[in-house]
Amino acid sequence: MLLELKDNLGSLTKALEILYVLADAKPVTRQIFYNDKTFLDILSKNNLSFVVSDFKIIKHVDKTRNYSDKALKVSLDHPQQGHPFIYISKDKELAKKALKNEKHDDHYSLGRLLGYPDCCCRFFEKNFPDASKGTSDLLPFTFNNSYSINYPWQNNYSLRVFDISLLTHFPCSFHCEESKKIALRNLSIIEKHDTDIASYFRQALKCVVIYSEGIGVYSINRFKAADDIVEYSPDSVIPSCKNDFYNLLKRKNNIKVLGKNNFLIGNVKIDDPHTFFALFS
Repeated sequence: MLLELKDNLGSLTKALEILYVLADAKPVTRQIFYNDKTFLDILSKNNLSFVVSDFKIIKHVDKTRNYSDKALKVSLDHPQQGHPFIYISKDKELAKKALKNEKHDDHYSLGRLLGYPDCCCRFFEKNFPDASKGTSDLLPFTFNNSYSINYPWQNNYSLRVFDISLLTHFPCSFHCEESKKIALRNLSIIEKHDTDIASYFRQALKCVVIYSEGIGVYSINRFKAADDIVEYSPDSVIPSCKNDFYNLLKRKNNIKVLGKNNFLIGNVKIDDPHTFFALFS
């Protein structure tokens, strides 16, 4: 079922959200609905209820991350191409409530229905107005709200641009204990369905991440860290887009970390409040 869902939704992490609902780990999941009958048949076979929004969204893709957090909500008869949301739950009333909260832009209540921690829902509610002025990506706010540069790998939400994550929400901090509990619970659900995917996620999430607004996301999964020096294999750099920053990482093989916004890649200094260094371990 998991691979069938992935084919329909175009995303492994989105497909996993259906499993979390079936396992009673998420009360509701919200997906973009492409009017696919096969998808509806899968929901029906698994006794899942759903409601479809009476509006559609037009996604804006951030080309540096090849990912969309920002969307314009419009009427179904709007001339631009878009798709409605579908809200899926074991309880149809919860799906209806999620739709109602979405229509009223009640981000906190919607987040709670989607199974997110109270602290992270309040974090989203507080920071979304500022984030929505740009790409609606809240991870820079998460980075700014996180101390140090060392974080638990379970809370690594940076790799969602590569369709790898145990979380389905922006954590209020990479140290958030409630988010970590959810990540570990989700991992146990994945392991019951596919041990290979669970192992892949566990390995991939333990990595160095450089996250730069308007530039891209870069994961490095073969490295050695000692004190403030990180030595890495240039061949292990995975970029969300290939550009001058990616070429810099490929030309060097070490990073000297001075702070989460301040580090040296080889002899090139990066000192930028919109660029973040993180070590997930």
